[in-house]
Amino acid sequence: MMDESLINHRMGQLGMGVICLGSSIAPLDFAVNIAFPAMTKAFALGTQEIRWVAICYMLTYGGLMLLFGSIGDRIGHLKVFRVGLMLGLIAFLLCACSPTFAVLLIGRVLQGIAIALTLSCAPALVLKLFPDYQRTWALSMYGAYFALAAAFAPVIGGVVTQLLGWPGVYWFRIPIVLLAWACLRFVRFPPVKNFPTYSTRADYAAWRVLVQVVRHNPNFVWINVSSVIVQWTVFAIPLMVPYYLIQMAGWTSSQCGLILGVWASGTVAGSFLAQKITTKFSVNSAAYISGWIGTIGLASIALWSTHVSILLMIASLLVCGFGLGVYQVAYADMVVLALPKTSRGVAGSLTQVTRTLGVIAGAFVWLWVFEFVTDQSEVVRSLPSQAFVSGYRAMFLAAAGLSAAYLILTSFKSGLWFDRSEQVS
Repeated sequence: MMDESLINHRMGQLGMGVICLGSSIAPLDFAVNIAFPAMTKAFALGTQEIRWVAICYMLTYGGLMLLFGSIGDRIGHLKVFRVGLMLGLIAFLLCACSPTFAVLLIGRVLQGIAIALTLSCAPALVLKLFPDYQRTWALSMYGAYFALAAAFAPVIGGVVTQLLGWPGVYWFRIPIVLLAWACLRFVRFPPVKNFPTYSTRADYAAWRVLVQVVRHNPNFVWINVSSVIVQWTVFAIPLMVPYYLIQMAGWTSSQCGLILGVWASGTVAGSFLAQKITTKFSVNSAAYISGWIGTIGLASIALWSTHVSILLMIASLLVCGFGLGVYQVAYADMVVLALPKTSRGVAGSLTQVTRTLGVIAGAFVWLWVFEFVTDQSEVVRSLPSQAFVSGYRAMFLAAAGLSAAYLILTSFKSGLWFDRSEQVS
Protein backbone atom coordinates (compact mmCIF):
# COMPACT_ATOMS: atom_id res chain seq x y z
CA MET A 1 0.00 0.00 0.00
CA MET A 2 2.81 2.37 0.89
CA ASP A 3 4.56 1.60 -2.39
CA GLU A 4 1.39 2.30 -4.37
CA SER A 5 0.80 5.56 -2.51
CA LEU A 6 4.36 6.63 -3.18
CA ILE A 7 4.04 5.81 -6.87
CA ASN A 8 0.79 7.76 -7.12
CA HIS A 9 2.43 10.71 -5.38
CA ARG A 10 5.40 10.64 -7.76
CA MET A 11 3.09 10.45 -10.75
CA GLY A 12 1.10 13.33 -9.32
CA GLN A 13 4.25 15.41 -8.99
CA LEU A 14 5.17 14.70 -12.60
CA GLY A 15 1.66 15.61 -13.70
CA MET A 16 1.82 18.81 -11.70
CA GLY A 17 5.08 19.68 -13.44
CA VAL A 18 3.39 19.36 -16.83
CA ILE A 19 0.37 21.43 -15.78
CA CYS A 20 2.66 24.07 -14.28
CA LEU A 21 4.73 24.12 -17.47
CA GLY A 22 1.64 24.84 -19.53
CA SER A 23 0.40 27.41 -17.02
CA SER A 24 3.76 29.18 -16.99
CA ILE A 25 2.95 30.96 -20.25
CA ALA A 26 0.84 33.33 -18.13
CA PRO A 27 3.38 34.53 -15.52
CA LEU A 28 6.07 34.53 -18.20
CA ASP A 29 4.13 37.37 -19.81
CA PHE A 30 5.96 39.69 -17.41
CA ALA A 31 8.75 39.42 -20.00
CA VAL A 32 6.65 41.59 -22.32
CA ASN A 33 7.14 44.60 -20.03
CA ILE A 34 10.85 44.55 -20.80
CA ALA A 35 10.07 44.81 -24.53
CA PHE A 36 7.76 47.84 -24.20
CA PRO A 37 10.45 50.37 -25.18
CA ALA A 38 11.37 48.30 -28.26
CA MET A 39 7.70 47.95 -29.24
CA THR A 40 7.16 51.69 -28.81
CA LYS A 41 10.06 52.39 -31.16
CA ALA A 42 9.14 49.70 -33.71
CA PHE A 43 5.55 50.88 -34.14
CA ALA A 44 6.29 54.60 -33.59
CA LEU A 45 3.90 54.79 -30.64
CA GLY A 46 3.28 57.41 -28.01
CA THR A 47 4.10 56.55 -24.42
CA GLN A 48 0.42 56.14 -23.48
CA GLU A 49 -0.44 53.90 -26.45
CA ILE A 50 1.75 51.03 -25.29
CA ARG A 51 -0.61 50.53 -22.33
CA TRP A 52 -3.08 48.87 -24.69
CA VAL A 53 -0.74 45.91 -25.04
CA ALA A 54 -1.41 45.14 -21.36
CA ILE A 55 -5.01 46.36 -21.17
CA CYS A 56 -6.30 44.26 -24.10
CA TYR A 57 -4.71 41.17 -22.62
CA MET A 58 -5.74 41.65 -19.01
CA LEU A 59 -9.34 42.65 -19.67
CA THR A 60 -9.82 39.68 -21.99
CA TYR A 61 -8.62 36.94 -19.69
CA GLY A 62 -10.09 38.59 -16.61
CA GLY A 63 -13.52 38.81 -18.22
CA LEU A 64 -13.58 35.23 -19.51
CA MET A 65 -12.00 33.33 -16.64
CA LEU A 66 -15.17 32.39 -14.74
CA LEU A 67 -16.95 31.38 -17.94
CA PHE A 68 -14.19 29.00 -18.98
CA GLY A 69 -13.86 27.64 -15.46
CA SER A 70 -17.54 26.69 -15.43
CA ILE A 71 -17.19 25.15 -18.91
CA GLY A 72 -14.28 23.08 -17.62
CA ASP A 73 -16.44 21.88 -14.73
CA ARG A 74 -19.01 20.72 -17.27
CA ILE A 75 -16.99 19.15 -20.10
CA GLY A 76 -13.68 18.40 -18.40
CA HIS A 77 -10.80 20.59 -17.27
CA LEU A 78 -8.18 18.83 -19.37
CA LYS A 79 -10.09 19.48 -22.61
CA VAL A 80 -10.31 23.20 -21.87
CA PHE A 81 -6.64 23.29 -20.86
CA ARG A 82 -5.59 21.66 -24.15
CA VAL A 83 -7.61 24.14 -26.20
CA GLY A 84 -5.99 26.98 -24.28
CA LEU A 85 -2.50 25.74 -25.10
CA MET A 86 -3.24 25.47 -28.82
CA LEU A 87 -4.87 28.88 -28.96
CA GLY A 88 -1.88 30.24 -27.07
CA LEU A 89 0.40 28.85 -29.78
CA ILE A 90 -1.59 30.70 -32.46
CA ALA A 91 -1.65 33.89 -30.38
CA PHE A 92 2.12 33.89 -29.82
CA LEU A 93 2.76 33.35 -33.53
CA LEU A 94 0.41 36.19 -34.45
CA CYS A 95 1.99 38.56 -31.93
CA ALA A 96 5.54 37.72 -32.96
CA CYS A 97 4.77 38.22 -36.66
CA SER A 98 2.57 41.31 -36.28
CA PRO A 99 3.22 43.80 -39.12
CA THR A 100 1.20 46.55 -37.40
CA PHE A 101 0.25 47.58 -33.89
CA ALA A 102 -3.41 46.76 -34.58
CA VAL A 103 -2.51 43.17 -35.45
CA LEU A 104 -0.42 42.94 -32.29
CA LEU A 105 -3.43 43.98 -30.21
CA ILE A 106 -5.58 41.33 -31.93
CA GLY A 107 -2.92 38.79 -31.00
CA ARG A 108 -2.99 40.01 -27.42
CA VAL A 109 -6.76 39.53 -27.27
CA LEU A 110 -6.32 35.96 -28.54
CA GLN A 111 -3.59 35.46 -25.96
CA GLY A 112 -5.97 36.66 -23.26
CA ILE A 113 -8.54 34.07 -24.36
CA ALA A 114 -5.85 31.36 -24.32
CA ILE A 115 -4.67 32.31 -20.84
CA ALA A 116 -8.25 32.34 -19.57
CA LEU A 117 -8.72 28.80 -20.90
CA THR A 118 -5.53 27.44 -19.32
CA LEU A 119 -5.52 29.24 -15.98
CA SER A 120 -9.22 28.64 -15.33
CA CYS A 121 -8.68 24.88 -15.25
CA ALA A 122 -5.04 24.48 -14.17
CA PRO A 123 -5.70 24.57 -10.38
CA ALA A 124 -8.53 22.05 -10.76
CA LEU A 125 -6.21 19.70 -12.69
CA VAL A 126 -3.50 20.01 -10.03
CA LEU A 127 -5.99 19.23 -7.25
CA LYS A 128 -7.25 16.22 -9.17
CA LEU A 129 -3.75 14.72 -9.16
CA PHE A 130 -3.66 14.35 -5.37
CA PRO A 131 -5.98 13.15 -2.59
CA ASP A 132 -8.00 15.81 -0.84
CA TYR A 133 -5.91 15.80 2.35
CA GLN A 134 -2.99 17.14 0.26
CA ARG A 135 -5.07 20.02 -1.12
CA THR A 136 -3.22 22.83 0.66
CA TRP A 137 0.16 21.34 -0.19
CA ALA A 138 -0.80 21.03 -3.88
CA LEU A 139 -2.00 24.63 -4.01
CA SER A 140 1.19 25.70 -2.25
CA MET A 141 3.40 23.99 -4.82
CA TYR A 142 1.34 25.33 -7.72
CA GLY A 143 1.59 28.86 -6.33
CA ALA A 144 5.35 28.50 -5.84
CA TYR A 145 5.92 27.33 -9.42
CA PHE A 146 3.74 30.17 -10.68
CA ALA A 147 5.75 32.72 -8.69
CA LEU A 148 9.02 31.15 -9.83
CA ALA A 149 8.07 31.62 -13.49
CA ALA A 150 7.17 35.25 -12.77
CA ALA A 151 10.59 35.73 -11.12
CA PHE A 152 12.46 34.48 -14.18
CA ALA A 153 10.29 36.35 -16.69
CA PRO A 154 12.05 39.76 -16.58
CA VAL A 155 15.47 38.14 -16.96
CA ILE A 156 14.34 36.01 -19.89
CA GLY A 157 12.60 39.01 -21.42
CA GLY A 158 15.78 41.05 -21.37
CA VAL A 159 17.84 38.29 -22.99
CA VAL A 160 15.42 37.40 -25.80
CA THR A 161 14.68 41.06 -26.56
CA GLN A 162 18.38 41.71 -26.98
CA LEU A 163 18.82 38.64 -29.20
CA LEU A 164 15.58 38.59 -31.20
CA GLY A 165 14.08 42.04 -30.72
CA TRP A 166 10.64 42.60 -29.19
CA PRO A 167 9.08 39.54 -30.96
CA GLY A 168 11.40 37.40 -28.85
CA VAL A 169 9.12 37.75 -25.80
CA TYR A 170 6.54 35.78 -27.78
CA TRP A 171 8.81 33.40 -29.70
CA PHE A 172 10.38 31.86 -26.58
CA ARG A 173 7.02 30.66 -25.25
CA ILE A 174 6.14 28.64 -28.35
CA PRO A 175 8.50 25.73 -27.48
CA ILE A 176 7.07 25.76 -23.95
CA VAL A 177 3.54 25.36 -25.32
CA LEU A 178 4.60 22.53 -27.63
CA LEU A 179 6.48 20.71 -24.86
CA ALA A 180 3.56 21.00 -22.44
CA TRP A 181 1.12 19.79 -25.12
CA ALA A 182 3.30 16.76 -25.91
CA CYS A 183 3.74 15.84 -22.24
CA LEU A 184 0.02 16.04 -21.41
CA ARG A 185 -0.47 12.56 -22.84
CA PHE A 186 1.69 11.15 -20.04
CA VAL A 187 -0.32 12.77 -17.23
CA ARG A 188 -2.33 10.18 -15.31
CA PHE A 189 -5.08 11.22 -12.92
CA PRO A 190 -5.49 8.66 -10.12
CA PRO A 191 -9.04 7.63 -9.25
CA VAL A 192 -10.18 9.56 -6.18
CA LYS A 193 -13.29 8.20 -4.52
CA ASN A 194 -14.44 11.45 -2.95
CA PHE A 195 -14.00 13.52 -6.11
CA PRO A 196 -17.19 13.81 -8.19
CA THR A 197 -17.33 12.85 -11.82
CA TYR A 198 -18.69 15.21 -14.45
CA SER A 199 -22.45 15.25 -14.77
CA THR A 200 -24.69 17.27 -17.04
CA ARG A 201 -27.30 17.31 -14.27
CA ALA A 202 -25.12 19.41 -11.99
CA ASP A 203 -25.47 23.19 -12.05
CA TYR A 204 -22.08 24.47 -13.25
CA ALA A 205 -23.10 28.08 -14.01
CA ALA A 206 -20.50 30.19 -12.24
CA TRP A 207 -22.84 32.92 -11.04
CA ARG A 208 -25.35 30.42 -9.63
CA VAL A 209 -22.65 28.57 -7.75
CA LEU A 210 -21.26 31.79 -6.30
CA VAL A 211 -24.71 33.10 -5.31
CA GLN A 212 -25.43 29.87 -3.47
CA VAL A 213 -22.13 30.06 -1.59
CA VAL A 214 -22.70 33.71 -0.62
CA ARG A 215 -26.21 32.88 0.65
CA HIS A 216 -24.74 30.12 2.78
CA ASN A 217 -21.90 32.26 4.13
CA PRO A 218 -21.70 36.05 3.50
CA ASN A 219 -18.09 36.02 4.73
CA PHE A 220 -17.17 34.57 1.34
CA VAL A 221 -17.66 38.03 -0.18
CA TRP A 222 -15.19 39.58 2.27
CA ILE A 223 -12.63 36.88 1.54
CA ASN A 224 -12.67 37.72 -2.16
CA VAL A 225 -12.64 41.46 -1.54
CA SER A 226 -9.52 40.90 0.54
CA SER A 227 -7.83 39.34 -2.51
CA VAL A 228 -8.66 42.41 -4.60
CA ILE A 229 -7.25 44.66 -1.86
CA VAL A 230 -4.05 42.62 -1.51
CA GLN A 231 -3.37 42.52 -5.25
CA TRP A 232 -4.33 46.20 -5.57
CA THR A 233 -1.87 47.32 -2.90
CA VAL A 234 1.12 45.13 -3.81
CA PHE A 235 0.88 46.12 -7.48
CA ALA A 236 2.43 49.41 -6.40
CA ILE A 237 5.77 47.55 -6.28
CA PRO A 238 6.19 46.49 -9.94
CA LEU A 239 4.47 49.71 -11.01
CA MET A 240 6.64 52.28 -9.22
CA VAL A 241 9.82 50.64 -7.84
CA PRO A 242 11.46 50.45 -11.33
CA TYR A 243 10.92 54.19 -11.82
CA TYR A 244 12.36 54.89 -8.37
CA LEU A 245 15.47 52.77 -8.92
CA ILE A 246 16.22 54.12 -12.40
CA GLN A 247 15.31 57.78 -11.94
CA MET A 248 16.27 58.35 -8.31
CA ALA A 249 18.94 55.74 -7.55
CA GLY A 250 20.50 55.70 -11.03
CA TRP A 251 20.28 51.94 -11.41
CA THR A 252 20.38 50.11 -14.76
CA SER A 253 17.47 48.08 -16.11
CA SER A 254 19.33 44.86 -15.35
CA GLN A 255 19.92 45.87 -11.74
CA CYS A 256 16.28 46.86 -11.46
CA GLY A 257 15.22 43.43 -12.74
CA LEU A 258 17.41 41.73 -10.16
CA ILE A 259 15.98 43.68 -7.23
CA LEU A 260 12.44 42.94 -8.39
CA GLY A 261 13.56 39.32 -8.48
CA VAL A 262 14.11 39.62 -4.72
CA TRP A 263 10.42 40.48 -4.33
CA ALA A 264 9.45 37.53 -6.51
CA SER A 265 11.78 35.27 -4.52
CA GLY A 266 9.95 36.27 -1.36
CA THR A 267 6.69 35.25 -3.03
CA VAL A 268 8.18 31.89 -4.00
CA ALA A 269 9.36 31.29 -0.42
CA GLY A 270 5.98 32.28 0.99
CA SER A 271 4.20 29.94 -1.39
CA PHE A 272 6.46 27.00 -0.51
CA LEU A 273 6.04 27.55 3.24
CA ALA A 274 2.33 28.34 3.13
CA GLN A 275 1.31 24.75 3.78
CA LYS A 276 3.33 24.62 7.01
CA ILE A 277 1.99 27.99 8.14
CA THR A 278 -1.62 27.05 7.46
CA THR A 279 -1.08 23.85 9.41
CA LYS A 280 0.17 25.75 12.45
CA PHE A 281 -2.63 28.32 12.22
CA SER A 282 -5.99 28.01 10.51
CA VAL A 283 -6.10 28.79 6.79
CA ASN A 284 -8.14 31.93 7.47
CA SER A 285 -5.81 33.14 10.21
CA ALA A 286 -2.78 32.52 7.98
CA ALA A 287 -4.36 34.72 5.31
CA TYR A 288 -4.96 37.48 7.85
CA ILE A 289 -1.44 37.31 9.30
CA SER A 290 0.16 37.29 5.85
CA GLY A 291 -1.93 40.32 4.93
CA TRP A 292 -0.31 42.21 7.80
CA ILE A 293 3.15 40.98 6.77
CA GLY A 294 2.62 42.42 3.29
CA THR A 295 1.30 45.66 4.77
CA ILE A 296 4.43 46.08 6.89
CA GLY A 297 6.54 45.48 3.79
CA LEU A 298 4.66 48.18 1.87
CA ALA A 299 5.04 50.68 4.70
CA SER A 300 8.79 50.03 4.88
CA ILE A 301 9.14 50.68 1.14
CA ALA A 302 7.68 54.14 1.74
CA LEU A 303 10.72 54.82 3.95
CA TRP A 304 13.15 54.51 1.05
CA SER A 305 15.09 57.67 0.22
CA THR A 306 17.60 58.63 -2.44
CA HIS A 307 20.32 57.11 -0.22
CA VAL A 308 18.43 54.03 0.95
CA SER A 309 20.41 51.09 2.27
CA ILE A 310 20.45 48.06 -0.01
CA LEU A 311 19.72 45.90 3.04
CA LEU A 312 16.52 47.85 3.74
CA MET A 313 15.47 47.48 0.12
CA ILE A 314 16.02 43.72 0.14
CA ALA A 315 14.32 43.28 3.51
CA SER A 316 11.29 45.35 2.46
CA LEU A 317 10.79 43.46 -0.78
CA LEU A 318 11.35 40.05 0.80
CA VAL A 319 8.83 40.76 3.56
CA CYS A 320 6.21 42.02 1.15
CA GLY A 321 6.78 39.15 -1.28
CA PHE A 322 6.65 36.56 1.50
CA GLY A 323 3.34 37.92 2.75
CA LEU A 324 1.92 37.83 -0.75
CA GLY A 325 3.05 34.24 -1.32
CA VAL A 326 1.45 32.93 1.87
CA TYR A 327 -1.72 34.94 1.32
CA GLN A 328 -2.28 33.70 -2.24
CA VAL A 329 -2.08 30.06 -1.22
CA ALA A 330 -4.31 30.56 1.83
CA TYR A 331 -6.84 32.52 -0.20
CA ALA A 332 -6.95 29.87 -2.94
CA ASP A 333 -7.45 27.20 -0.29
CA MET A 334 -10.36 29.12 1.27
CA VAL A 335 -12.06 29.52 -2.11
CA VAL A 336 -11.64 25.83 -2.96
CA LEU A 337 -13.03 24.88 0.46
CA ALA A 338 -16.04 27.15 0.05
CA LEU A 339 -17.15 25.93 -3.37
CA PRO A 340 -18.53 22.48 -4.19
CA LYS A 341 -16.05 19.97 -5.57
CA THR A 342 -17.98 20.00 -8.83
CA SER A 343 -16.96 23.67 -9.23
CA ARG A 344 -13.19 23.48 -8.92
CA GLY A 345 -12.86 25.22 -12.29
CA VAL A 346 -14.92 28.15 -11.00
CA ALA A 347 -12.84 28.20 -7.81
CA GLY A 348 -9.54 28.42 -9.70
CA SER A 349 -10.96 31.04 -12.05
CA LEU A 350 -12.26 33.20 -9.21
CA THR A 351 -8.79 33.48 -7.68
CA GLN A 352 -7.48 34.84 -10.98
CA VAL A 353 -10.43 37.21 -11.47
CA THR A 354 -9.91 38.90 -8.10
CA ARG A 355 -6.19 39.17 -8.83
CA THR A 356 -6.90 40.82 -12.19
CA LEU A 357 -9.35 43.29 -10.65
CA GLY A 358 -6.73 44.28 -8.08
CA VAL A 359 -4.01 44.76 -10.69
CA ILE A 360 -6.26 46.88 -12.90
CA ALA A 361 -7.29 49.03 -9.92
CA GLY A 362 -3.66 49.45 -8.96
CA ALA A 363 -2.62 50.46 -12.47
CA PHE A 364 -5.13 53.31 -12.52
CA VAL A 365 -5.30 54.45 -8.89
CA TRP A 366 -1.63 54.44 -7.86
CA LEU A 367 -0.47 56.39 -10.91
CA TRP A 368 -3.22 58.92 -10.22
CA VAL A 369 -2.11 59.25 -6.57
CA PHE A 370 1.51 59.66 -7.62
CA GLU A 371 0.76 62.28 -10.28
CA PHE A 372 -1.65 64.18 -8.03
CA VAL A 373 0.82 64.49 -5.14
CA THR A 374 3.69 65.29 -7.49
CA ASP A 375 1.72 68.04 -9.25
CA GLN A 376 0.65 69.53 -5.92
CA SER A 377 4.21 69.64 -4.60
CA GLU A 378 5.59 73.17 -4.32
CA VAL A 379 9.06 71.96 -5.29
CA VAL A 380 8.00 70.22 -8.49
CA ARG A 381 9.84 72.78 -10.64
CA SER A 382 12.78 73.71 -8.48
CA LEU A 383 13.45 70.23 -7.09
CA PRO A 384 11.78 67.62 -9.34
CA SER A 385 13.59 64.78 -7.56
CA GLN A 386 12.05 65.83 -4.24
CA ALA A 387 8.62 66.04 -5.86
CA PHE A 388 9.11 62.50 -7.16
CA VAL A 389 9.96 61.24 -3.67
CA SER A 390 6.86 62.95 -2.28
CA GLY A 391 4.59 61.26 -4.80
CA TYR A 392 6.35 57.92 -4.36
CA ARG A 393 6.01 57.96 -0.58
CA ALA A 394 2.39 59.08 -0.71
CA MET A 395 1.58 56.21 -3.05
CA PHE A 396 3.12 53.52 -0.84
CA LEU A 397 1.70 55.00 2.34
CA ALA A 398 -1.73 55.03 0.69
CA ALA A 399 -1.28 51.39 -0.34
CA ALA A 400 -0.20 50.35 3.16
CA GLY A 401 -3.00 52.42 4.71
CA LEU A 402 -5.65 50.85 2.48
CA SER A 403 -4.45 47.35 3.37
CA ALA A 404 -4.24 48.10 7.10
CA ALA A 405 -7.68 49.73 7.16
CA TYR A 406 -9.29 46.71 5.50
CA LEU A 407 -7.58 44.23 7.83
CA ILE A 408 -8.58 46.22 10.91
CA LEU A 409 -12.21 46.67 9.86
CA THR A 410 -12.69 43.03 8.85
CA SER A 411 -11.10 41.77 12.07
CA PHE A 412 -14.47 42.49 13.70
CA LYS A 413 -16.31 40.17 11.30
CA SER A 414 -17.38 37.08 13.21
CA GLY A 415 -15.85 33.89 11.85
CA LEU A 416 -13.98 35.60 9.02
CA TRP A 417 -10.37 35.27 10.10
CA PHE A 418 -10.06 33.67 13.52
CA ASP A 419 -12.89 31.30 14.48
CA ARG A 420 -12.00 27.80 13.28
CA SER A 421 -15.60 26.66 13.75
CA GLU A 422 -16.90 29.38 11.46
CA GLN A 423 -14.41 29.35 8.61
CA VAL A 424 -15.45 29.98 5.03
CA SER A 425 -15.81 26.27 4.49
